[in-house]
Amino acid sequence: MPVPVTPPTVSADGALVEDDARPASAEIQLGTPVGRYLLLDTIGRGGMGVVYSAYDPDLDRKVAIKVLRSSTGRNARGRLLREAQALARLTHPNVVTIHDVGMVGDDVYLAMELVLGQTVDQWLAQRKRSWKEVLRVYLAAGEGLAAAHDKGIVHRDFKPSNVMLDDVGGVRVLDFGLARLSDVQTHGSTVAHQGALPRLVEGSALLTRPDGLTGTPAYMAPEQFLGQSTDARTDQFSFCVALWEAICGVPPFAGEAWDTLSDAVLEGRLRAPPRSAAPSWLLRALVRGLTREPERRFASMAELLAALERGLGRRRRRPLWLLGGLTIALGLGTAGYRSHAHHRQVTACAELGAALPEGWSDAARGRLAHALRNSEQSYAADTADRLLPRLDAWVGQWGEQREQSCLLELDGRLDPVLAQRSRECLDAWRTDFEALVGALHDVDAITLPGAIQSSTRLDPLERCTDPRLLALRPELPAEDADEIREARRMLAEAKGQRVAGDPLRAVESIERVVSKADAIGYGPLLADAKLEQGYVLGAVSRFEAAQAALEQAYLVAVTAGAHEAVAAAATELVYVVGSRRNLHDAGLAWATVAEAAVGVVEPQAGLRTANLHQVLAAISGSAGDYEQVRAHSERAIGIREQLLGPEHPSIAGLLNNIATATRLMGDPEQAIPVQEHVLAVYEASLGPRHPAVAEHASSLALTLVESGRAREAIALLERARGILVEALGEDGIDVAKTLHELAYAHQALGERAPAEALLRQALDIRERAPAARSRDLAATVLALAVLRHADGDLDEARSLAERALRIYESEGAEHPDLAVALQILGSIHEERGALEQARELYERALALREQLYGPEPNDAVTESLAGLARVLHRSGQLEQARELYERAPAIEPAPTRARDEGLPGAMGSKAP
Repeated sequence: MPVPVTPPTVSADGALVEDDARPASAEIQLGTPVGRYLLLDTIGRGGMGVVYSAYDPDLDRKVAIKVLRSSTGRNARGRLLREAQALARLTHPNVVTIHDVGMVGDDVYLAMELVLGQTVDQWLAQRKRSWKEVLRVYLAAGEGLAAAHDKGIVHRDFKPSNVMLDDVGGVRVLDFGLARLSDVQTHGSTVAHQGALPRLVEGSALLTRPDGLTGTPAYMAPEQFLGQSTDARTDQFSFCVALWEAICGVPPFAGEAWDTLSDAVLEGRLRAPPRSAAPSWLLRALVRGLTREPERRFASMAELLAALERGLGRRRRRPLWLLGGLTIALGLGTAGYRSHAHHRQVTACAELGAALPEGWSDAARGRLAHALRNSEQSYAADTADRLLPRLDAWVGQWGEQREQSCLLELDGRLDPVLAQRSRECLDAWRTDFEALVGALHDVDAITLPGAIQSSTRLDPLERCTDPRLLALRPELPAEDADEIREARRMLAEAKGQRVAGDPLRAVESIERVVSKADAIGYGPLLADAKLEQGYVLGAVSRFEAAQAALEQAYLVAVTAGAHEAVAAAATELVYVVGSRRNLHDAGLAWATVAEAAVGVVEPQAGLRTANLHQVLAAISGSAGDYEQVRAHSERAIGIREQLLGPEHPSIAGLLNNIATATRLMGDPEQAIPVQEHVLAVYEASLGPRHPAVAEHASSLALTLVESGRAREAIALLERARGILVEALGEDGIDVAKTLHELAYAHQALGERAPAEALLRQALDIRERAPAARSRDLAATVLALAVLRHADGDLDEARSLAERALRIYESEGAEHPDLAVALQILGSIHEERGALEQARELYERALALREQLYGPEPNDAVTESLAGLARVLHRSGQLEQARELYERAPAIEPAPTRARDEGLPGAMGSKAP
């Protein structure tokens, strides 16, 4: 809190009553009191006055005293004093605090915080700094400027020598408003310039100015050169000059004399930045802040800082072919930049890229933040904190590609046809983005869990500036262009609903789009609509219908020459047919088609190639080929790490696939560190209270159980249960899943009573929940059947197992737990002497397990072989029994009653 100022005596008409006879503007002798302060040493001298170190006896501390020179009359000095007092009310961590204001002779003095350190220009001179180091310092200084602007205070002389770095890394801005204060009423009017100044030192704060102008010429805005009114946008211009100079090593405007400098600033002639000085998103923001007209700059310092903060979190990936084009387009040292007309066109491209999409204005972003933070879900604030920067980063990338599209057209690397397709591509992605944001505005318990992941579904945009891909893009017919754009807007809305986590709502939306696209008759549009319909139907588990829609999308896309839709449809068919419908051979046949289609749009491995390897990993998992799961997942990881970075959420999911495959191959200990890493990534990217964190904690818990560490697994599952209860309530469907998994861990410890109690809780939730999947319900019913069978309660075990069997059979599912139900029922009939019924059930279980896992004996196949061999043996069919014993020598002829290898349905199927 600033110390209250001591105002001088002022007459009734506002004139200053002078009470000090010391000559105006004379340097004060050290040891002289100034107010209550004792001057100790001279720190520095400048055009506005002298700075002293001083001692404050009241508070026993050192301060800095700045005495402002003024040759004005008494009324002007009174105004000067009042404005200095206003500055004393500005307090901010990035602003040097003014403790006191008063008069010494005819001059105003300010008692300020004494900062021990160095100015930013001194800091920059010590050694070469990275652009990130520089930007962090200037962001802090910008916060100080923004705080001053909020108080109505404009600096008017921002420059590196007016920013201090203290000894512990703090950043403070000095001399707020003093450029104006020191020149109050000095002249009746200001002038643009009066003749030429001596030659100036480029990049230096030592440039002087003609009388009547406020500021330091090297950092002055056009309105200052013209003597026009100034405001906060003037500081923004000076800030961008200083930041450009600090990062690029040269000022943005060339000029060694007043005339050449002022002409460059007033004409907006920016010089080209050195090669690789900084990323283009940063230079683009600075270009906007350096615009000649104040109204075309950022609306406020805070808006500029927000753009820079968003950029700092951005990971930029650019294809190698584009780098060469950028060198030419940006004219880094080439003749093209010597043309003012060309330069203005380049600047126009930068401004085009700097403009935000309408759907991501500050107001739109604020509405989404409000919607997210005001959700009742426990993890809503975490979601907002993580989602908004991701969306900011995507918008930044969209702006970069928009700028590059403009530059490539300007440079001639995109002819008019490809340039138009590039704009259409970027417009389509902007529409998709705005539709997603619109869907997220309606955030609820359904859409919030997938909100962060939805941002990862927005593809990188380099394809919109790749000439080869643009040449493959179908041409938009002019006669139907408006109708097609409207249909694509509707398509974007359906996609946004699906990606935001509400596929049920998207089912109706996409049907309307398909009808409209069919009526228009434009093949590429219909292909995209049917493709999205396939995605939507798959998301609601209507896999047979999804396959039909995707096959139609593929055929229409082939006919229309829509190559990207061909590749996308074929790849999704691999997944739906081969993994979700368990038709492995048919899925692999589609994989051959998909590989050829992807090769057309990606001669070198890219994200579509990674997607294909991911779905092949899914097929391999369904077929029990865990070596291939690992191989395909590792291939997909390698591509995505190169293109998206190692911390992208999709990479964590693939790592989890590898861990699961490793566990199912019989090496759970090796899988544990991988799953621990995956859990940490999800905690960081989604927040520690997100339901998906509970899901991955459960997956790790399964591995811990299989490694003999069930007690650790129980602790982890209890944590997961707490996350889900907080997010979903006691009756949440996912809570039931975790209860089932807890039962599995207790059963592994031989604790059957708590396991049974947990399963009955889970069953109660699943029976009452309208959204419960019948297969999940069957898993819990079957798990209870296993426990009741183990405890010798054959009646309830039979009732439960038959109920589970009916559910599986009604779905037509060839699921591992269907074989478990058949096996239990066979065992019950065997124990009761109904050998013929037992034989039929064991035969069905064996056939299904051989279909799922192959004929070679493994734990599951051996169990069914053993049951069938026992029944045949007891029925006197010794030769047939002997054949089965020879297939699996490890099986025991003696009948067994209880299965102890674990509960079915716990954290996924108990595949061998």
